[in-house]
Amino acid sequence: MSFLLKANSQSFSSEIDLPISKSIANRMLMLKALCKTEVDSIEEAPNDVHIFHKALITGKDEIDIQDAGTAMRFATAFYSLEKGSKKIFGTQRMHQRPIHPLVDALIEWGADIQYLEEEGYPPLEIRGQELHGGIIKIDAGISSQFISALLMIAPLCKSTCTIVLEGVQASRPYIDMTIKMMQLFGVEVDQYKNEFKIFPAKYKDFNLKIEKDWSAASFYYLLCALSKECVFHFPGLVSDSIQGDKSLKDIFRPLGVSTMEEKGVLYIKKMADREGHIDVIDFSNHPDLFLPVITAYAGLGKDIQFEGLYNLHLKESNRLEAMIYNLKQINAILSISGNTGSLITSVLPERASFRSFDDHRIAMSMAMMSVVLKEVELDQIDVVAKSFPNFWKEMKALEFDIE
Repeated sequence: MSFLLKANSQSFSSEIDLPISKSIANRMLMLKALCKTEVDSIEEAPNDVHIFHKALITGKDEIDIQDAGTAMRFATAFYSLEKGSKKIFGTQRMHQRPIHPLVDALIEWGADIQYLEEEGYPPLEIRGQELHGGIIKIDAGISSQFISALLMIAPLCKSTCTIVLEGVQASRPYIDMTIKMMQLFGVEVDQYKNEFKIFPAKYKDFNLKIEKDWSAASFYYLLCALSKECVFHFPGLVSDSIQGDKSLKDIFRPLGVSTMEEKGVLYIKKMADREGHIDVIDFSNHPDLFLPVITAYAGLGKDIQFEGLYNLHLKESNRLEAMIYNLKQINAILSISGNTGSLITSVLPERASFRSFDDHRIAMSMAMMSVVLKEVELDQIDVVAKSFPNFWKEMKALEFDIE
């Protein structure tokens, strides 16, 4: 089944109800679980958060993590410490996403984990027990979630834990977020260059107010860039955020989107004069911004070069191959070589048919192209619930037609 999307205007003014940050919410759930603090529920949370919450409180021996990558990594670490046996599995795509760097590190700390199918990939069987800790080395370029998972359980190991990051560090702001939240829950992490040391300690429960999601805001920055005029207000979005994706404020400025604050509420506005220029965009620290940013350049007919594409092929979809396909539908050429790439644009067609590839961020990015095309066809729309359950409700409020 396919869906047709049409924008009835290129001018927008609205208050946007963004979802909470699933990155913050999932870390909070993990830390509260390590405190042995029960969390009844998190209202109006993205699906990924509900999946992880259920995984932490289930009494069942088997856990279906579905397509929630953070939940898979965090639950693997959590149940390595918890007495009892758990089998953790997910979707077909989840079983194609490597987990061996995390599993290898946990085994070095004394965990009992077995692969149930292909070596190095979920599903897993975990027999929880006390972990002795120690020094481990881990490739920092595959997933920051591996490192965050290890950091959060490290204080509960029997002896001091040292985590040494090797190679290029991808998504470093997510590691910094984890460390800041650990500090809020009473545990310090000693850092020296690429090395983290965590001493045995007990977490202290902390009541955390979860920020709104900067990653979700990126799609409205994209919409604003493609529009003729726009003003979007974001209640609950924090300027001084612990989220690394707040950097989109700077990335979208050369595309004519300015970020301002009035009476404590952040808002963005389309400006006639663009501020600054970017020759090469580095996505190393914010890979989730690749999709809306590259879509913005394509929709505006602007060529761009970029780097830092270390783990985009390991996300909910292979986002590099997916965008090569989708941008080809609008006569744009996306070329990738290793961790670098370039976009060469051309004249936009009147209509285009895009695929979501079962990926929430691709679906939301491609939907915004309906601002500059007469009509957009999209094969899936329900996938957005993973991170932004109310996305289509917000789009309809902006007078987009969805048939």
